Amino acid sequence: MKLFINLIIGLVVLSVLVMLLSTDQQRQRMVQRSRALIGMPPIVIGKRMAVEQKKLKPKLKNRSLIQSGHALRCGRVKSTPVNNFYTMYEWKDINGRMQASDKRPTANYSKLHVKNLRVDNFFKLSIDGSQARLPAYTSSQIQTGVKKIYKTLSNIINVAEIRTTKLKLKFIADKQRFHQYRKQVASDTSANATGFYTDRLNEATIWAVGDRKHITRISLHESTHAIVAAMFGGAPVWLNEGLASFFENTVITGKDIYSYELNSEYLKLLHRTRLSSLNDHFSQARQQWYDINNSDLNYAVDWSLVFYMMRTPQGRSLLRYMLDRLAVVDCQGFDTVNFINQFYPGGLRAFESGWRHWLSAAKPGVMTISGM
Repeated sequence: MKLFINLIIGLVVLSVLVMLLSTDQQRQRMVQRSRALIGMPPIVIGKRMAVEQKKLKPKLKNRSLIQSGHALRCGRVKSTPVNNFYTMYEWKDINGRMQASDKRPTANYSKLHVKNLRVDNFFKLSIDGSQARLPAYTSSQIQTGVKKIYKTLSNIINVAEIRTTKLKLKFIADKQRFHQYRKQVASDTSANATGFYTDRLNEATIWAVGDRKHITRISLHESTHAIVAAMFGGAPVWLNEGLASFFENTVITGKDIYSYELNSEYLKLLHRTRLSSLNDHFSQARQQWYDINNSDLNYAVDWSLVFYMMRTPQGRSLLRYMLDRLAVVDCQGFDTVNFINQFYPGGLRAFESGWRHWLSAAKPGVMTISGM
């Protein structure tokens, strides 16, 4: 009897060890895949750039720029992994009729064709418009825009793992009610916010004023925060806000075209401001980033950094590896300066030099990236 009990205990312990080993191997494979994708050996550079002259703190004349408030904490919201591809079989049956299925036929078929198709159903979107009258077709625009964000992550940036989640959007037209609700569920967000996301509820709330394009932009901004929380856990503030500001400017079409507007107001602000070093920018604490005297400029800088990376294959590789690393470390700490120094040719010095050179000549317009 003792021998039997010891055997059972041994099998249980062995099963636990196998599960732990499998989980660790899976995480290691993701890291190795990320390292292979970026195709860059670790690089160590010398001194970081010297701190530049003290930056100016201009006030925005145009308050149409989106002000976002976020009750962000480290940790993922509920999500599940998605296989980016599925297999579809097409064939002729015994009567000569074309058939299609996701299951392979076993008998009485001819001219079998196998197609590997990309998954489009990345998320479930729940829209609560009971406290607002949304302009016509706003919901469908948001649905298309959020799908384009997911497809950009999957098809253009090519992150290692796509995770689906349920996105909840609440629209409130009355300004007083909007801010009452904001204080109730996300009291640490900005009083200037026109939208905010809280991971505790996995909910984005939007002040529903203005036309369809304006409401859609705010919705895409806040939806990006929900996607980041589901897929990458606690991303640094600059990257979280940079991605949200980039994706809010997605050009929405039903076609497989990936186009993004350059934000003219951000460009004006950046062109007239003496910018601090990126070392200083990345080193800001959360409270500094959201400080009312700095946040407008921080939004603009972070948008420009993501836009700069999205312009080229090398930049998208760096962004992909950042996101893949965040998906693995999951809030255990991420040092942007050290990361860029290690995985970008020439380190932060070269990255900042290229960014400043592009920014100095950047003009309003649309960037289109070929679909993959």
